Amino acid sequence: YWLPRDPAIAFNAFSAVLVITCPCALAMAKPFSFFTAQSALARQGLFLKSAQTIEKFFEIRNIVFDKTGTLTQPGKFDIVYDAVASDLTENDRRAISALAGESTHPLSRAVSHWLGAAIYEVPAEFTERPGLGVSAVIAGERYFLGSATWLASEGVVVADLPAAEFSSVVWCARGKTCLGRFQIRNQMREQLEPTLVRLSGKYNLSLISGDSDAERERFSAIFGEAASLRFNA
Repeated sequence: YWLPRDPAIAFNAFSAVLVITCPCALAMAKPFSFFTAQSALARQGLFLKSAQTIEKFFEIRNIVFDKTGTLTQPGKFDIVYDAVASDLTENDRRAISALAGESTHPLSRAVSHWLGAAIYEVPAEFTERPGLGVSAVIAGERYFLGSATWLASEGVVVADLPAAEFSSVVWCARGKTCLGRFQIRNQMREQLEPTLVRLSGKYNLSLISGDSDAERERFSAIFGEAASLRFNA
């Protein structure tokens, strides 16, 4: 309107529009962008403490991962059974499943699920030693499930088997007879390896875990030689 009539007024009018509208657009862009990013992350199960956390994403140079429940799938395990002499009989399988099912420990629950159908009777004289193991009388026999040290303290002669390959080991016995051990490790999350490969091109990756370093080789293969892996933390 003003340009053909008065170029000076036209310049002022044009400048006034920019001064009024642009700061508003920029001021609105930031909170809208933060809200959109927070919504996208929330749909994936990641909830941020505040919107300002998103700003810090651009300063990230190092990523430190926890292992259990972060890189591994909660409640999902790979289990291998090593027998001392012969594989478990059907009665032993069902009795140990029943014993493990009475425990609140996630490894015991995993063993019970892996063994399958249990003997449907309430174990007698059930005892649970936190961090050590469980025992009970089932079908007239006392069964033990727990660490090698605890079984030995209960009079069980623990067999001399090769070093375990998995991070967690649970031994089982009937009376004083050692039957074998369950090697247990968490299953990796799907798409973990390609995800770490993409991240390693931009960030320094590290792993910190409270577990033993029995699985160091397993995670070294995924993280690469440049990553820092710390166990027993």
